[in-house]
Amino acid sequence: MIDKVLNVIGLFKELPEAIGYSIFGPLAFSLPKELQEAIGQSASKKIETVNVVYLKVDNFTNKEIRELSIMYGGSFSYTPNLNYERREIKPDHQQQEDKKVFLIKNIPPKDSVKIEIFLDQNETISIDNVLADGVLVTKWMQKIADIHRYPRFAIMYLAMLVMLGFTGWTAYSNWTTTENYKIVNESMSDWEGCSPYPFENNIESEKLLKREFLQQQNYHWLIFKLNKVNSFEELKLKDTVILCKPTSPKN
Repeated sequence: MIDKVLNVIGLFKELPEAIGYSIFGPLAFSLPKELQEAIGQSASKKIETVNVVYLKVDNFTNKEIRELSIMYGGSFSYTPNLNYERREIKPDHQQQEDKKVFLIKNIPPKDSVKIEIFLDQNETISIDNVLADGVLVTKWMQKIADIHRYPRFAIMYLAMLVMLGFTGWTAYSNWTTTENYKIVNESMSDWEGCSPYPFENNIESEKLLKREFLQQQNYHWLIFKLNKVNSFEELKLKDTVILCKPTSPKN
C-alpha cells in the first residue's frame, strides 16, 4: 500500500508545465475613520466601502510569457493594482476598456502576477478567457496549475483516492472469495467428509487405536498422508496419531 502512495507522490516530479489563474472575492472593506476624514465627508459617504477582487496569474513554465491577454466581463471605475510575486518592479500592462481586455507583457518563468481590482458596490467583474501568447488557457491546464499551486493538498487528495480504491478493491476481492466458498460449499453439501483429531497412542490404547482406525476405513489414505506413513504397522508405532472422524453431509 505504501509503495502505491509513493508512486503517486513520484508523479508530481514529472508534472507538465502549465499556466493558470485563480480569482478570489469580491471582499468588502470599510474605509478607516481617518481616511474618511481625509477625503472629506461628501466623498466618504459615496465610498463607505470598497470591494476588492484578487486575480492571480501563474506561469509554471520555463519560458517567458511575452503577452498575456485577460478577457473580462463587467466594469470597474478604479485603476487596478498589479505586482509581480517575485520581482519588485511593476508589470508592463495595458487596459483596453473598449475591448475589455488586460494586456500584460513579459511574465518571467516560474513567476506570477497579482492583480487587485477595486469595485464600487454596483460593479462586478468576471473572467471570460485568458490567452498566453495567443494560446487559450484551458480547463485541463488550469487543473495542472492547481496541482503546482497546492502540491501538498493534491498529494493528500490523490493518496486518499489510492487508499480508497485499494480498500474497495480489497473488499471486493474478499467478497468474491467468500461467494466462491459459498458456491463450493453448496455444491459439496451432500458429500461426506472427516474431521482430523489427535490420538495419544500407547500400549494400553493400541486396541482402541485399531478399532477407531477400522471405523475410518474410507479415510485410511488420508490418515496415512497426515501421519506420513504407508501402513497401519508404521502408524501404531507413533506416539501421537492423527485420525479422521467421519462427518455427516450438511443437508
